[in-house]
Amino acid sequence: MATSSLTRKPVWVRSLYWRMVLAFCLCIGGVLTVQLGAVVLWLRSAPDPTRLHAFTDAVAADLTRALIESPHLDVQTYIETRYPKPFASLYIVIAETGQVVCVGPLRPPEASIAGAQDFYRRHPTELPESWITGPYQVAPIVVGGQLAGGVGVVVPLTWKQLVGWKMAGLSGALLLLGTGLAGLVVFGPVRRRLADLAAAARRFGAGDFAARAREGGGDELAALAASFNRMAVDLATRDEQLTAADRTRRLLLADVSHELMTPLTAIRAYREVLSMSDVARDAEAAHCLDVIDDETQRLESVIGDLLDLARLEAGGESLDLHDVSVENLFGRVAAHHEPAARRQQVTIAAVVGEGAEILFGDPLRLEQALQNLVANALRHTPQGGEIELRAESQAGSVLLSVRDTGTGIPPEHVPFIFDRFYKVDPARTCGRPVGSGLGLSIVKAIVERHGGRVSVLSAPGVATVFAIQLPLNGMAS
Repeated sequence: MATSSLTRKPVWVRSLYWRMVLAFCLCIGGVLTVQLGAVVLWLRSAPDPTRLHAFTDAVAADLTRALIESPHLDVQTYIETRYPKPFASLYIVIAETGQVVCVGPLRPPEASIAGAQDFYRRHPTELPESWITGPYQVAPIVVGGQLAGGVGVVVPLTWKQLVGWKMAGLSGALLLLGTGLAGLVVFGPVRRRLADLAAAARRFGAGDFAARAREGGGDELAALAASFNRMAVDLATRDEQLTAADRTRRLLLADVSHELMTPLTAIRAYREVLSMSDVARDAEAAHCLDVIDDETQRLESVIGDLLDLARLEAGGESLDLHDVSVENLFGRVAAHHEPAARRQQVTIAAVVGEGAEILFGDPLRLEQALQNLVANALRHTPQGGEIELRAESQAGSVLLSVRDTGTGIPPEHVPFIFDRFYKVDPARTCGRPVGSGLGLSIVKAIVERHGGRVSVLSAPGVATVFAIQLPLNGMAS
C-alpha cells in the first residue's frame, strides 16, 4: 500500500529536483511580494497635490503673519523652529532680499533657484499659474498688498528621491533574508541528508560494515541512500565470504603442509636405507639418491615455510614476548651467516643506535625475520659487497633495517615482493640458489604479529633497505 500511494503522488512531490525548484521560486516570490508591498505602502503615504497645496497655503499664511508682525524677521530661523520636520521639503523665496530658505532633505535645482530669484527681482504682482499648480505647489506670501515671496515644496523627481536609500536598504535586507531562508528551507534538509550519507560511507570505509544510510523519503536522495545500502550489504556479504574462505584456505594450507611432512619423512628414511645398501655402489644410482636427498630437503624447507606462514597468519601460535637485546639479536644473525658471507666475500656489519638497545618481542621470531632478510640480501649481493644491520630509536618505536649493496629491486616488483611465492628475476641473484618465495611473506607475518610494519626502499644497482618498525611497548596479541 505504501508503495502504491507513493507512485500516485505527483512528480513534483516525488522529485527532489522539482521540490527544490518550486520551494526556491516560492521563497524568491515571497521576498519580491514583500518588497512590492513595502514600496506600495510608501508610495501611498507620499503626499498628493491637494495635501501639498494645503500645506504650502498654511505655511505661507503663517509666514505672512510673522512678517507683518516683524518686518525684519529671520525667516531661516523662524521656519526651522516652526517646522523642524516638515510634511514635505520646504522651498521658500523672499522677494525683497532674494533669500532662499530650504528645510527638509530635498533641495530644488540651482537653475530653479536662480530663475525664482530673477522673477522676484522684477517685482511681480502675482505668481505664475504653472508655479501654483506645478510640481512646487507654490503659495504666495502677501504683505501689505504686495507679493513678498512664495512658499513651495520640493517633490521627488528621480528614483533615488522617490524610493530613498532607506527603502533600497530595506529591499536589500529583505533579499538577503529571503535568500538565507531559501538556503535554510530548501538546501538545509538536502545538506543534512548528504552529510548522513557521507558519514555512513566514511564508517563503512573504516571497516564498519554495519553502517547504513537513512532512506527516508521517496526522492533521488532516498534512491541514492537505498543504492548505497544495497552496495553495503553486498560488500559486507562478500567480505564475510572472503574472510571465511581465507580462514578455510589457511587451515587447509596448514593441514596439507602438516600431512605432507609424513610422506617426506618416509621418503627420507627409505633414501637413507638405500644409500647404505648395495644399490648405492652404482655411480648412477648414488647420484640419483643424492638428487632425491637434495630435492627432499628443498621440499621439506618449502613445506616447513608454508606451515610456519599458515600458523603465523592464522594466529594459531602465541608469541613468547619479553625484552630482547638488539645487540645479541644482531650477533646471532651475523654469526649464522658469517660462513656464507666469507665464501661470497661479503661483509656483514651491525650498528645499534642509542635508545634502540632493547625492544619487546619474541626473540626467536624476530631472529627468524632477520635471518630471512639477511639470507635474501646475500643472494643478491655480489662479491665485495656489504650488508649492514642497523637499529635506530624513533618516537615510540624501534626501527630495524637490513641494507645491502646488491643488484636492487626494479620498481615494478617492489609492490609484490611480500606476496607468497613471488620471485624477482632469478638472473639478479648473482648465480646463487633462488629461495622458495616465502621468506619475505614470513617476515611480514612475523612483523605484523608484533604490531609493526615492514617496508622496502630500493635503488637498483645502488642499495636495498628492508626496514622493520616495531612498537617499544609491544602490541602483539
